[in-house]
Amino acid sequence: MMPEGARWWEHLDRDFHRGEEPFELALRDKLQVRATAASDVLIRTFGACLVGTTALPLGFTPKKLAAALSDRSFYGPMAE
Repeated sequence: MMPEGARWWEHLDRDFHRGEEPFELALRDKLQVRATAASDVLIRTFGACLVGTTALPLGFTPKKLAAALSDRSFYGPMAE
């Protein structure tokens, strides 16, 4: 038993982190853990794909780049 008001983590053995956790999950719990992990991977992958599409230069087509370069002669002197 621990003294009243003591914090349990201060009374762990020094090599506690090396110990094995001796428990088995029921089939339903195993399936729930695996389904949660799989959905986590899918959601993170989908989110990464969405963020990745923002890096695509959709507005930089050759026609738009040529138009921007033609505006350079007009806006160039104003920038100086």
